[in-house]
Amino acid sequence: MPTSPARAPRSFRSQVAATRQLWSYALRTLRLVAASSPAPVVLLVLFTLLGALAPILVAFAGKRIIDGVVAADEALTVRWVLLELASVLALGLGLRGLGLVRSILGARLGTDVNVQILSKAQSLDLEFFENAEFYDKLTRARREASSRPVALVSDAFQVVQNALTLAGYAAVLTRFSGWLVLGLLIATV
Repeated sequence: MPTSPARAPRSFRSQVAATRQLWSYALRTLRLVAASSPAPVVLLVLFTLLGALAPILVAFAGKRIIDGVVAADEALTVRWVLLELASVLALGLGLRGLGLVRSILGARLGTDVNVQILSKAQSLDLEFFENAEFYDKLTRARREASSRPVALVSDAFQVVQNALTLAGYAAVLTRFSGWLVLGLLIATV
């Protein structure tokens, strides 16, 4: 597929630099979100860890269920089925919790940023508000105050969650074969 002249392919170094810059923005935004509401950020971390570890437990329990069935050990199989059920329930609750925490963070951060914008606007002269470009930027900032920062933090946490889950799957697969881990890593690229 040919590249458009407006968007030339970027070098590896420029992609690494852009990724670094993105993570620095994510950390600054996380500080802003944490300053606005620290308790929900802690919940966001906990739900992210739960979301990262629960799929690994489900996979491991599935393996142990098969081992129990092959060994014809009913008690062991039932225990692992119950553990897998608990893991799936924990994963579902974690996903619901993440959604709730994101909503709370968005509402609180939106309120805090809007208060900061309005307090700054009070100190400005009337001529700033008569400038259409400035007023549009101010309105856009107020409108996006609750969604964009939380979306950036949530996406960063999602990347970390996926990396932890991938590492967990790699650790589980290492017990079987290093080739499986290599296949998993190639499949993610």
